[in-house]
Amino acid sequence: MISMERLLTTEKESLLELSRNLETEDISHLVEWLTEKDDRLRYNSLLLLEHRSEEYDDVYPYWDIFRVTVRQCIQSLGKIVAYRTDLHNKIANELISIDIMNIRPSMRKLVLIDILHILAIIKKHQPSEKVDTYIFKALTGGLLDKKAVKQIELMLWAI
Repeated sequence: MISMERLLTTEKESLLELSRNLETEDISHLVEWLTEKDDRLRYNSLLLLEHRSEEYDDVYPYWDIFRVTVRQCIQSLGKIVAYRTDLHNKIANELISIDIMNIRPSMRKLVLIDILHILAIIKKHQPSEKVDTYIFKALTGGLLDKKAVKQIELMLWAI
């Protein structure tokens, strides 16, 4: 089992190897530590979870548990989808299933933009009608202002 002390003293270069030896209970602790005040603990926890998700699927069930970290989790998916194309459908389905209206109103637009960014990357590699429909509804649904819609449209063309 991983401890805070071990995580804090582990060098960044050793996190990949450490991620291969995590147990289910360790992943729960790492997700909890994402909300800690200690920046180094939070950052190392995030890096360790990212490394773990590059090779294993056992991190994904924790996405919806802590809304404080939802943006960090979604944004980190950009690194994951680049390497794990076999998970594109699963990731797209999970992102599409997030109920934006259950997110704090001040965060909805930001979370939606984060989701659209990841879906745009997935769309480039694996076109999907479900992803296209979600993107269309997001762009026309009224949650995004004109500037955000333009930003997403430019991103879709650039990717």
